[in-house]
Amino acid sequence: MEKKVNSQKLKLPSGKILKGKERKLFETKKIKLDVLKSEKILGIN
Repeated sequence: MEKKVNSQKLKLPSGKILKGKERKLFETKKIKLDVLKSEKILGIN
């Protein structure tokens, strides 16, 4: 059974919750990393 994760309460390994600008920066970096990873997997680059 999969537990739904509330991204607003998602804790990072450090245990602190990112808010506001910090969170946006983190999510932007994560999205960029995910895109890079999928491009590598698909062999686009």
